[in-house]
Amino acid sequence: MIFYALSIVKQLDKRSGITYAYESISRWDKEKKQSRSTRKLIGRVDEKTGEIVATDGRGRKEPSGEETIIKVKRGRIPSLSVGRQFYGATYMLDKIGEKTGITNDLRTCFPDNHKMILSIVYFLILEENNPLFRFGRWGRLHRHPYGKEIASQRSSELFAGITEEQKQKFFRLQGKRRSKDEYWAYDSTSISSHSECLSQVRHGKNKDGDRLPQINLLLLFGQKSNLPFYYRKLAGNIPDVKTLRVLMRDLDVLGYPKVKLITDRGFYSVDNVNGLYQNHIKFLMSASTSLSFVKKTIESVKDTMCDWSNYNDKYDLYTYTQTMEWDYSQDRPYKGDTLKGSRRMYFHLYYKPDKAVEDGRKFNLRMTVLSEELLSGTRKAEHEKDYGKYFEIKQTPVRGIRIKAKQTAMDQAKSRFGYFVLLSNEIKSPEMALEIYRNKDVVEKAFGNIKERLNCKRMLVSSDASLEGKLFVEFIALIYLSYIKKRMGDKNLFKRYTLQGLLDEVDMIECFSEPGKSLFVGEILQKQRQIYKDMDVLAPDVVASLC
Repeated sequence: MIFYALSIVKQLDKRSGITYAYESISRWDKEKKQSRSTRKLIGRVDEKTGEIVATDGRGRKEPSGEETIIKVKRGRIPSLSVGRQFYGATYMLDKIGEKTGITNDLRTCFPDNHKMILSIVYFLILEENNPLFRFGRWGRLHRHPYGKEIASQRSSELFAGITEEQKQKFFRLQGKRRSKDEYWAYDSTSISSHSECLSQVRHGKNKDGDRLPQINLLLLFGQKSNLPFYYRKLAGNIPDVKTLRVLMRDLDVLGYPKVKLITDRGFYSVDNVNGLYQNHIKFLMSASTSLSFVKKTIESVKDTMCDWSNYNDKYDLYTYTQTMEWDYSQDRPYKGDTLKGSRRMYFHLYYKPDKAVEDGRKFNLRMTVLSEELLSGTRKAEHEKDYGKYFEIKQTPVRGIRIKAKQTAMDQAKSRFGYFVLLSNEIKSPEMALEIYRNKDVVEKAFGNIKERLNCKRMLVSSDASLEGKLFVEFIALIYLSYIKKRMGDKNLFKRYTLQGLLDEVDMIECFSEPGKSLFVGEILQKQRQIYKDMDVLAPDVVASLC
């Protein structure tokens, strides 16, 4: 009886410096009690990619004019080395990348580096808050797309090499995968930095209360899919209201049709609303209750706002809606005139008694802080407007500083407590408008993910090019995290797992590789199978059985 063993052997030809790959068949001749082996040349090994390139058997490439990568038949891919690695979580990320189109889009935009980008993304997701220099140990223990170690210097080179053209192409491809009927939530956050080498690091309004200089980051999310597909970095001293016009230009350049936006009140301005009408963009926008037309409406309906006919039991609040005419204007420099007219707008007003109580408590605490700052002589520049608005301030050499509340101004502010406003040029129903707007919190949660979980609260980079590349890779990781959290919410998994707990549960599944044999997947528990099912992904052993 003769026993056979198949493997792939690589051998360096010292004369030419070329490494060749051979299919080696070893056998044991039981009768002669000797080992015998037969080798068959299958190609040369590419020095850069490690792929096996077919040859014609005489050291030359196939006469096609291009290097031809050996096409592996459909099925489980034979391994080239012996190893045991963790596989369950990276496999799940592989499948999520296929479902969301991330893998294909990255391959299209980064044909040479997409596997390295994916491996860094997997590390950022699975190793919460760990710095990138820890990749080496993680990479040895896990099966990942790149399959090799990525040194810190190599990742820095990768970040610096990501171009704006590649990013825009990726945004365009991902945007086309989002539903045309869904609203896109748009919001911003600030990311602090100690670096003095980054050109856009500036002091601005920090949303975390951090006193460090910062950059601002804008995100665009699908309201139904909960997946991000666009972001933009800008200087830390640029306010939200200044960014909407640029966003409209970018959306036009990227070719997104039938855009629908959700924004908070920080993006409201007359110019922005006119721009949305001009660009035929449907919008749902929060607005401040201090606007003159809002105050006028509140004053006209406050006596009947709490009538039973206005009560919404689903959200436990009172609603009022009216159709109004927006005074539209558009400057036309090419004609030297201004186009004026009216546009239809739906004004949705909401009142919640519990919010009125909470607004009153916060207002009184704020007045206390302002008065203490005035009396102690520790005035703050950002509070100067409110000092004059709510207090009469007198100072004499003998009595020092004395203050008196401007009760009329305080009463006017209190009359709007508990109210909030949404404006839309499409949504007529106040309940539907509120439901869509409340889903905007996916952006706020995403900022928590990118700043806390993805270790992005401080940008520890020293050049603008590295910052751009690192933000892009973090953004890719955010798409995966958003998909997982959406599925966890839909399947009510947060009662049993944290996000990290769910990833750890499948991460422990191992795979075993051996030369000449297909990948073997270790034991999978029923609860792990259920996680794959809830993620809308087939378990790895099921996929293997179908191959």
